Amino acid sequence: MFCFIKTTFIISFIEPINYRHHNLKNVIPMNHKPKSFAFNIILFFFFFLFFSDLIKGQNLHALAENKDLVSSVKNHIIIAIDQAGCNSWIGEEEVMTAVKRMLFNNNEKTDQPVFRDNDYISVVGFNMDARQNNMNCFIKPEVFYKDTIAYKQFESEQLKHLLSNNWSTFAIKDYPKGSIPYSLLSVVKPYILRSLKTTDKEVGRTFLIFVTDHHYNGNDFYNEIKFFVENHQSVNKHHLLNSDSIFEKCYDVERNYYIRFRKSFDVCYKSDGKTPNGFVELFEYVPIQEHFALGSVVDYPSHLVAVRKKDGSYNVDVPLKWRNNEQYRFKKMQIVVEDSDTINEGNNINLLADIQQLSDTTLSFCLPSQKNIKNLTLKTWLLLYDGFYNATLMSPDKDGTKESGKEGLNVRIPIEYENDATIFGCKMPLWLWKISLFERQEDAALFWEFIIPIAVLLALIRYYTHKTIYSPKANEIELK
Repeated sequence: MFCFIKTTFIISFIEPINYRHHNLKNVIPMNHKPKSFAFNIILFFFFFLFFSDLIKGQNLHALAENKDLVSSVKNHIIIAIDQAGCNSWIGEEEVMTAVKRMLFNNNEKTDQPVFRDNDYISVVGFNMDARQNNMNCFIKPEVFYKDTIAYKQFESEQLKHLLSNNWSTFAIKDYPKGSIPYSLLSVVKPYILRSLKTTDKEVGRTFLIFVTDHHYNGNDFYNEIKFFVENHQSVNKHHLLNSDSIFEKCYDVERNYYIRFRKSFDVCYKSDGKTPNGFVELFEYVPIQEHFALGSVVDYPSHLVAVRKKDGSYNVDVPLKWRNNEQYRFKKMQIVVEDSDTINEGNNINLLADIQQLSDTTLSFCLPSQKNIKNLTLKTWLLLYDGFYNATLMSPDKDGTKESGKEGLNVRIPIEYENDATIFGCKMPLWLWKISLFERQEDAALFWEFIIPIAVLLALIRYYTHKTIYSPKANEIELK
């Protein structure tokens, strides 16, 4: 409305000039010269100045094509076998069948099944001889054809075949004469994870299939290590083990992982038919990262400002800096635009950047002129560098878990769009900005607010000094 009033005022000021003539009574003008060239230029100019903002700009496809960002993170399943005093039952087919049920027929909604083709499989046995001075001998990977079964990948049928044909070999062990084997159930689960430290594997979730008789040494969970250390010291002249050092390594694991029980099968019942000899149990090593914050490892802006460009699109800069947190290793980051406010629920995603290395950088992106993109989302993959396992990949995608920091790995940054520059209160047309020499729209607007009044004034002055006067011919004048 403001634009309309201004334009109407200017036209009304110019229009009467074209019809002025001599004050001759009873003179009837038969023809006159057309409106001046200056008038047409001024009218054309103001039309585009105030109404060209009604014409929609082109739709800028600044984003990449939709891409499937779901990663193929593998899980790690550890089969751990109690090899201290379980030989009477642990090699039975019933036990092997229970292990396969746990692997392939888990009916819990979150784990159907535990094993997926090409997941990592490790098979270990555990027992500790009281005569040994090194706890590194506690957990031993099983060997198959001179190759340790640690982080091996199998298809489902291959794994079933391996277990069916070799279970008794894995489970039953002969002890050297005079050995005093202990299972040390009170500390074995942290030590199992420590025994599988890696430098080149990445896993989403780590499961433990645990085969044991639940017999604690000394029949006491809390005093089992004390009982073991006392026996160790009695048979070793140079005893090197102590309960404090053993527990400290366990605490190191438990500060980073919660060992969550999931389910159990009883196996090989005794003659009374009521008491099982053993148990096949499922646990998960759950990283304690539920409240992880991306700001602890990456400096990123709390909001972004989209700056208008001459072609109508917007440019946004995203400064990022890795903070060298020793507990984590950077794997990759993706900057995406999502067409929904819900993360990881099957919505369409546009990938803007796939960052494989991060130090101190600023990324620039071009956004469409429609201002329909309200946020950018940072999706970050990190390796939990705990110092004893180093395999847990923290993922922001649907294969990640809440406990592994999934929510903190997805960060949405709001975008604030720069206001369009105005000339005399109206949006400046892009063509005026393009023909100016200024990169900033504010500078271009100030320039035109200075130039336009001068141009109009000069045009009016020129018109008044060269105005058209109607001069009728003699035969066109009739006196009454």
